[in-house]
Amino acid sequence: MSDYKESSLTGNKWQRAHTVNIYNSYGGIPWVKFVEEIITNLSDGQILHSPAGELQAEFTDPTTTFNLISPVDNETIIGSATYGELHVMLHSLYFHLASIRDSQV
Repeated sequence: MSDYKESSLTGNKWQRAHTVNIYNSYGGIPWVKFVEEIITNLSDGQILHSPAGELQAEFTDPTTTFNLISPVDNETIIGSATYGELHVMLHSLYFHLASIRDSQV
């Protein structure tokens, strides 16, 4: 006996971070947590999301360098940054967004 409404499908899948949490406890070591998922894009238009775990790292050495990879093709390296520079960027983004919020009050 076949399954009710059974059909064959094709598609593709990839892994991505769907949530990023930055932890910046006063007096502590800043760290990041990426919550990952697998996206399955089926030929019938369905998009399935499946949990794929977590990735965590502490920013213990602000001189650690990482490549900046283009979000367009996920391959082209468009530069580099350090953990320290990322911390400055996030700190500055917070001040920028807080300033916009506070000017609307």
